[in-house]
Amino acid sequence: MYKRLVPVLLIEGERTVKTINFKDGRYLGSPLNIVRIFNAKEVDEIIVLDISATKKHRGPNFELIKALADECSIPCAYGGGIRTLEDASKIFSFGYDKIVMQSSFFDNPEFISKVASLRGAQAVSLSLDVIRDQSGDFKLFNYINREIRDLDLITEVTTAINLGCGEIIVNSVDRDGCMNGLDIELVKYIKKFCKVPLTILGGLASFEDAKLAIEHGADAVGGGSFFSYKSKTKGILISYPKTPLTNAQLK
Repeated sequence: MYKRLVPVLLIEGERTVKTINFKDGRYLGSPLNIVRIFNAKEVDEIIVLDISATKKHRGPNFELIKALADECSIPCAYGGGIRTLEDASKIFSFGYDKIVMQSSFFDNPEFISKVASLRGAQAVSLSLDVIRDQSGDFKLFNYINREIRDLDLITEVTTAINLGCGEIIVNSVDRDGCMNGLDIELVKYIKKFCKVPLTILGGLASFEDAKLAIEHGADAVGGGSFFSYKSKTKGILISYPKTPLTNAQLK
């Protein structure tokens, strides 16, 4: 299977931001301009996540979503505020390849099956935010109220796959925005129970990190800070460098 390096864009309103541990979103620029840059660099895929839609109890910003899709000629996924089959159908009609869901799954797990009925399992991704508790155990995290969910991580992964989810996206809250390395133990833990492609996010600092995650079972590696900053000094530079550790060796 082809392995992917995936920039992840976090949207608040009409702004692209980057968080650290899911807090303190820093403004990076216009999402349209950033998509144009990634499009020109022919990245493997882009994931666009509106992190304010569900928090503010609103639906998707269809005007912005369509504008982003019109700029993008590479595979693109969208998540945020999707609550109805009509929402998902409209987003697919703009040209998005995948719908990413989280809150809608926890509120109504069968929603995965309904969305999968539109385009197939390969078009449905479940994003799970994971945090370590004081014992170091992996727990599901609710980014809206910043509390641990009283649910079992592996049970939810299995349920989603059985309902028709075609990809699991796992984001390490502890490493989000830190550029201190991916949580390889999280990759190995999830992969034992995950029968569909697995994407890992949180902490990507180098292509060596990406290669290590792939070697331990990830099918794709996503990042925000890694593609947005010049270095750990956090000077903004939207990039997608091609090195021997990208597509040629991540297959």
